Amino acid sequence: MIVSSSIELYTTVLGWFMFNSLWDLLTGTGVALIPFAFIVIRNLIEARKSRDKTDIGVQAFARSEIELYVAFFVLILCCNPAINLAPQSVRANIHQCEVNGDSLTQTTREIRIGQTGTTYDRIDALELDGRTPKVPIIWYIWDFFSSGLATTAAGILPCQPDLRRISTELATLQIHDKQLRDETAMFYRDCWRPSLNRYLRDKPPAPQDIEDIDQDIMWPGSRFFLGHSSYYGHYRTTEGLWSIRYDRDRDSNIVTPEYSDGRGFPYCRQWWLDESDGLHGRLLDYFADELGNSEEQSTWSAILQVLTRTSQSTRDDLLRALLSANTDIQRLQINNNYPRDGFWRGAADAVTSGVAAAMSVPDRTKARMYRDAGPIIQAVILMFFTVVTPLLLVLSGYRLDVLVTALAVKFSVFFWTFLFAVAVWMDNFFLTAVTQWGDHSDPTTLLGVRFSNDSGLDITVEVIRYVIRSLFLVLPLLFTMLVGMAGINGGRFANTLMDAGGGVANASDPSRLVK
Repeated sequence: MIVSSSIELYTTVLGWFMFNSLWDLLTGTGVALIPFAFIVIRNLIEARKSRDKTDIGVQAFARSEIELYVAFFVLILCCNPAINLAPQSVRANIHQCEVNGDSLTQTTREIRIGQTGTTYDRIDALELDGRTPKVPIIWYIWDFFSSGLATTAAGILPCQPDLRRISTELATLQIHDKQLRDETAMFYRDCWRPSLNRYLRDKPPAPQDIEDIDQDIMWPGSRFFLGHSSYYGHYRTTEGLWSIRYDRDRDSNIVTPEYSDGRGFPYCRQWWLDESDGLHGRLLDYFADELGNSEEQSTWSAILQVLTRTSQSTRDDLLRALLSANTDIQRLQINNNYPRDGFWRGAADAVTSGVAAAMSVPDRTKARMYRDAGPIIQAVILMFFTVVTPLLLVLSGYRLDVLVTALAVKFSVFFWTFLFAVAVWMDNFFLTAVTQWGDHSDPTTLLGVRFSNDSGLDITVEVIRYVIRSLFLVLPLLFTMLVGMAGINGGRFANTLMDAGGGVANASDPSRLVK
């Protein structure tokens, strides 16, 4: 059986297992046979109420014959478990866009239970007491057709960079390495902040080789600060660093070797650009590992694909975008202190830094939250639908119109896979259009992190977020409602055919012929 998401692998098997348990309960207690008795009794009563009082039994049988055949058909093909559903036979086809240099190629990845690469694999959620779930014939065919059609339809959408995933993962990216996080904060305190203050105080003429000096000086890897001896050539760390070793010629005027413990006091330029231990290279390596540099389909490869679309993109652009999206770095840029400068100074800055964290992360993660929640809700609804199916059919008296409506509604829920894919595609399409309209030299714009240079683009991005959120809700509900209406009409047509068959049977009854 084919499904469309990792969690659906588990909910599908669990749903059919509970279907089997409920059906065993209904058959074991005899409840499953009550509709047959109800059909016979109801038709006996109707035959007795008819004008022709002769041969009531024959009339009742003629009225019940087609209904009993239909009910038996529904019970055997739609309620009785018949086909084994081994957990390892359920597979999910995940469509991905593979990065090949500066191009994207669509691939399909097949995953099974225990091989999803998610935390679902860590749970023994499918210990089914040694029993193998079984699926009724009609539902097995219908689920296979519906899910396969929806998954295939989702795969026909063209590939494009997943900017929503990039911007969301960058928004939640943190520096978990305490030493690296501390050292980055020290660099902001000892190098970038003093250099920026000096630049704003002295107001030197803008250099010709830097296109946008206002953007350049707003991050620690500023080419202007690195290239001038009055800035990163002048300032240095005020605390010894374990990452850069002690150098007698450079550091002896600060501390003697015997009191240094081997810790160095480099100038900011060396601290940032050192070939082996520079902060620039270590930050890039850390972020690459966090974003899955060793994985084939990772956020890191998607970021590289987006940035290589412009010839101006460099490693500096990449690191600048990563630091701009990081909420810890945003706090360092807003406040003027180092995290270990004291409680009261830190508490005062927490108010402003908290605003940055509160406004940036939730806004960018809400759109991704709808995207991730959609398949989970779909899987749970399908599982619930599967579990209540036998009870629904028994309570309806195995009516054909109820079966047809149920088939239509379940198909519509399966088809949410395609609707979610359309919503994701439209989200990325709109974001790509906005980033292409924006400043191509700004990596934060190219990656959809922020659009600080254009308030109009910020408003446009907010509109896109709200529209896409509504699509994840409106499209599935509207589609299910329309398909459900079509299913109800189809059920009525099926009942009409059944009634016509019953009428033919009554007309052919010899006892009803005029003597």
